[in-house]
Amino acid sequence: WTLILRFQIVMDTEDAEMGMSFRDGLLAWCNRVLNPQGVYVKNFTDSWQDGRAFCGLVNVLEPNQINLAEKAPEKAEDNMNEAFDFADENFKFPKLLDAIDVINTPDDLSIMTYVSYYKQYLATKG
Repeated sequence: WTLILRFQIVMDTEDAEMGMSFRDGLLAWCNRVLNPQGVYVKNFTDSWQDGRAFCGLVNVLEPNQINLAEKAPEKAEDNMNEAFDFADENFKFPKLLDAIDVINTPDDLSIMTYVSYYKQYLATKG
């Protein structure tokens, strides 16, 4: 995790100045971009298990790509696979996560690493 944090993940200067940890800053960013879509995350574990937050992140980079109203929490595996496949094909994000693993035993550090790709992509795109 230390190597990933050092070389893959870039902390916002603004978050650091506010005394926020990387985790807190990334969670705040997630809520800033996901809340307008009706998705709320409180952590990097069970908040992601239904796949809707991952679909919402796709919409942040490619607006209206995935209709969240049609994404039932009971279809978590399908929701995640759609988001992961779209991000792989369109943004070239590596498939670091497996839907079944996120459903059964979500790993906060793995989810944070994957989510950081979206934040970095948006920062370089905008």
